[in-house]
Amino acid sequence: MRVRSYASKTGRDAAYVYLIVTRGSRAAQPLIARQRQPVTGRQWREYVVESEIPQDAVDLEYGLALAGTGEAFIDSVTVETMAAAASAP
Repeated sequence: MRVRSYASKTGRDAAYVYLIVTRGSRAAQPLIARQRQPVTGRQWREYVVESEIPQDAVDLEYGLALAGTGEAFIDSVTVETMAAAASAP
């Protein structure tokens, strides 16, 4: 899966776009992927996050977080499917 968005922020505090993929409560590793990319400033910029999604995934969370004061903005979010990665021989 590939998620694209545009984001910007004001203020000095940290902001980031993130993706979290979780499995069901019985899975040995419920948290599969946790990725985040820092939003660096006032200028709108594209952010792309990619992750393989297992068959037993129960929750996908994508968002924008601001830790502190200021404002953070997100726009034009798209979600794309991708071909599964080939297994090594």
